[in-house]
Amino acid sequence: IGIGPGAHGRLTLRGERLRTEQAPAPAHWLSAVAAAGHATRVCVPVGKTEQADEYLMMGLRLADGIDRALFARIVGRPLDDCIDGAKVALLGKAGFLVSDQRGLRATAAGMQRLNAIIATIAL
Repeated sequence: IGIGPGAHGRLTLRGERLRTEQAPAPAHWLSAVAAAGHATRVCVPVGKTEQADEYLMMGLRLADGIDRALFARIVGRPLDDCIDGAKVALLGKAGFLVSDQRGLRATAAGMQRLNAIIATIAL
């Protein structure tokens, strides 16, 4: 949840994933909170494609990587439908990714190159 001036957040309300953004300037944020009880200036649904992209980008930054079952539950599609399997295999052979039944994760060497890896494997 994004709280405070300029904060951005993601939250799920009534089963819908939302992107939020707060007023950026502290004075404007305080005024909006005083007037309306909040300073949320953007609150829009996050589509499944965007959710897949975000989970891929953020999940690979975690030591445990991306859990296949959780990815499918959140995004509504299998992980393998959202990545280039041939490129994942090549990056695995190069020692940058591990792909198995549990999920997909970056190795220590892959962590140092995540931006390029994500750009390469995302569909």
